Amino acid sequence: MDDAEEAGVEPTVLEEPPVRATTSCAAHDTVGDHSEMFSSGCSSNMINTECDAVSVPTARVTTINDFVLKIKKQLCLLFFRVAEVHKLPHSTAESVFNDFKITFLDIIRTFASVIENNIAMESAGIELRKLLAGEFLEDIFQAASSKYKREQFAKRHLPYVKPEVRDLGAGETFQFVPISGVMRNLMSSENFRDHIELDFSTGAPSPTLHNFRDGCIYKEKLHALLEDGAQYTLFFVLYSDEVEIVNPLGSKRGVHKILVVYFSVVNIHAKYRSQLSSIHVVLVAPYRLVIKHGINVILKPVVDDVSALWMTGFTLWKNSVAVKVRAILVAFSGDNLSMNRLGGFTCSFSRGRPCRFCTSPNSAFNTAFHESDVQVRNLPLHQNHVASAKINRQLGTALYGVKDESPLTDVAYFDVTVQLPPDLMHDVLEGAIPHVLRHILQGLLRSGVIRHSDLDRIRTFVFGAHDKKNKPEEVVKSFLNGQSAYKGTASQKWCLFRFFSLMFADIVPKQNEHWEVYLLLRSIADITFADKIPHDHLAYLQDEIRFFLSSFAALYPGAIIPKLHFLIHYPRLISELGPLKQYWCMRYEAKHQYMKTIAQRNQNFRNICKSIAERHQLLQSFEFSNLEVDRGIQTKRSRQLKLEDLCSYMRKVVSPGIPVWEVGSAEVENLVFKKFDVVILEKQQLPLFGQIRRLYIYCGSLFLLVDVLMTVRFDRHRWSYVVDNTDEQKLVQPFNLPSPQVLDLYFGAELMLRPEIMIVE
Repeated sequence: MDDAEEAGVEPTVLEEPPVRATTSCAAHDTVGDHSEMFSSGCSSNMINTECDAVSVPTARVTTINDFVLKIKKQLCLLFFRVAEVHKLPHSTAESVFNDFKITFLDIIRTFASVIENNIAMESAGIELRKLLAGEFLEDIFQAASSKYKREQFAKRHLPYVKPEVRDLGAGETFQFVPISGVMRNLMSSENFRDHIELDFSTGAPSPTLHNFRDGCIYKEKLHALLEDGAQYTLFFVLYSDEVEIVNPLGSKRGVHKILVVYFSVVNIHAKYRSQLSSIHVVLVAPYRLVIKHGINVILKPVVDDVSALWMTGFTLWKNSVAVKVRAILVAFSGDNLSMNRLGGFTCSFSRGRPCRFCTSPNSAFNTAFHESDVQVRNLPLHQNHVASAKINRQLGTALYGVKDESPLTDVAYFDVTVQLPPDLMHDVLEGAIPHVLRHILQGLLRSGVIRHSDLDRIRTFVFGAHDKKNKPEEVVKSFLNGQSAYKGTASQKWCLFRFFSLMFADIVPKQNEHWEVYLLLRSIADITFADKIPHDHLAYLQDEIRFFLSSFAALYPGAIIPKLHFLIHYPRLISELGPLKQYWCMRYEAKHQYMKTIAQRNQNFRNICKSIAERHQLLQSFEFSNLEVDRGIQTKRSRQLKLEDLCSYMRKVVSPGIPVWEVGSAEVENLVFKKFDVVILEKQQLPLFGQIRRLYIYCGSLFLLVDVLMTVRFDRHRWSYVVDNTDEQKLVQPFNLPSPQVLDLYFGAELMLRPEIMIVE
């Protein structure tokens, strides 16, 4: 049995992907017939409908058997869309499907009767007579009639990887989905292969850190693992978390807690990695088994698969030519508790040595403000600590914060002191930000700068269209008193932090010591959350962190928590791994919602890990059956324009006879553009902005007519850019913009940028 069969998939032959047979419209509510939009030499695959219809292969159907097989495939795909995409219980989907079957059969039989009554049947061919007889009708629904038949259909006709049951004895099992099998299916898609970044050269040092390939770990270690015989090398990140799939109270808490592990490929662009379909399930296990047997036992199949992907990889065939693929693990992400357990470090953060990046004790966090103040962990030092812990675990934990050997030690090139990166979501959004804001608000209230009634500004602040979906929760007294956590999602906390300056800056005097602490953390966040970070900013970041921590400790003695301490390691880890945002957990956390929805809608928790894994793999097989990495342009409220209706800039672009459409909004690469939105036209010390006035679709491309906004200044106290109108206009395209940010304008003249360093590359 070859490695493909072991992974639960058929041996792979690379083929051309299926093409959509139907022409997509620009939007549901468009005006008139839009078929012209895809003619005249325009790129027809640039614009997609909002309705994600089931794809129809364009292969020619010549026999009744071909027709029946095609209908079977489409009905099964339809079932997977109804059940898996919309997360319905299979019993509900089967009930809906049975109702659809009755209607469908009635329509087909009526249609056949009309045809028979209007043609000369004696002259009809044998295939047509078979078709009109309808003897096949009952058979076409059989492939989707039961769970077993649907799974068999997926195995035969879709890129399906069956979850493997791993037995621990005594009826204890968990689910493992081979990474190699999923990667094989990904690589079978030409669309996916076309988006893989294959430039692995270290070359001349870049002045800017863009991704993991600019970090020292890649340049000094991972690059050496590349083999000339591998035409493709996939770099990937693993993520693990403990998920409570229901919201129990009291004694039921933890009963349905599961451990999940995901992976995502990182040498494709971040705009594609952020799609939930690009996050793949690797393992689902009851958390009680992790407690009972240990993380090493549960993760063994994952570790073995990771090692094999580098050592042997797998082979695909394209046009009878072998294509070698290998894969390398860049990092393993998760929250601090998960990462400390995975790395073999102590899991207590209130005492001892809880930092996996240094050996500093918890008691020293309030005085160590620079990485030079602590002993940084490295692999040789850590190996000595592990050896000591094996001799005396209690002593190893007390002296070094090391309890066990990590299961990742079996991955030869993996360094647990570096490649378990800090997570910006857990450390900053859910840790540092609410903790710091609590102390700042306490300080402002104690000093009389603001009153309790001023906190109502958070509730009444009017957010723009792009920010209002994350409108933060109110700040309550129990949070200020330290008796409760700040309620809200990580995105809501991030929104509060970003707009805190606009909410309160007008009543807080400049140079206020509490306000300065907030501004220092803003400066730190703008660098650490940036997608691209210049090397020369890392020394500045280290100084900002030292100044912030020392100021915070002076104002609020004893208030440095571990998540604030971890900041001192960020500059070095960014240098080692590249920007930390590429490893954060925001999108992985969003993937949890799928698990929770499946569990809650099924209302059956018997062997829930098996149900979740199988359902996810059916969903994945449906998504992979027509894998589209680039979704193109999706629009709303479009109308065709006459030449005289176009602005002068657009008239210079269009050619006679090719239609131009004006749209109300357009989504391109997960970014939504609307009238009055603001985009960045030029990155410099004082950036140049443009406010969208009109949106055009021409030859499958989006054009934006913008009013140029002049930047007057950067207001540090309000942490905003102040802009003014000009008489200048420009016609731009999204792919030519230097930044993907789409912003709202506040108070008619202020812009709140998301973290980004305004450098010219």
